[in-house]
Amino acid sequence: MSISVDRAAEAARVAVKMLSDLEEILELHANLAAHQARTKERSDTKSRAGSEGRGLLHRL
Repeated sequence: MSISVDRAAEAARVAVKMLSDLEEILELHANLAAHQARTKERSDTKSRAGSEGRGLLHRL
């Protein structure tokens, strides 16, 4: 069973495109994870500040 040069070249182009798409997906995933970490950090900071503020008011 042999494969033509044209078909082999097309298969190589498809493989390169798939790798490029995968690289883009991984980059988007990394950006999303970083964004979610920043959002959680901000949320935790606001939550802590709110708790500390309520505690201060309670002590007064």
